[in-house]
Amino acid sequence: MSQPPMSQTTSRSTSQAVTQAPDLRRRILDASAALLESDGLAALSLREVARRAGVSHQAPYHHFKDRESILAELVTEGFERLAKRLAHANDQAGALGARGALRGAPSSRTHGRRP
Repeated sequence: MSQPPMSQTTSRSTSQAVTQAPDLRRRILDASAALLESDGLAALSLREVARRAGVSHQAPYHHFKDRESILAELVTEGFERLAKRLAHANDQAGALGARGALRGAPSSRTHGRRP
């Protein structure tokens, strides 16, 4: 059996690594969030995150400098989600009025009244 030239092997493995990197980063963040939720801040270590993400213990270091970097990313994502929800509520405030936006849209089964 002949093997492909080294340049073909390298470019193929490099392109696979590039496409897998965002997924790996997301897996690390998801594992970190799950670990924080289940065991708390004291339990967060890159080694445990790697174990839960199913990757080598060095893999998180390819995406994050340390656990504080992971925490910073999770906080940033949380604030981005909050900003989107606030923007959505602000958009609804125009249609429902300020009170309606705070309460949420009335459901059809309560006919606009609170149960």
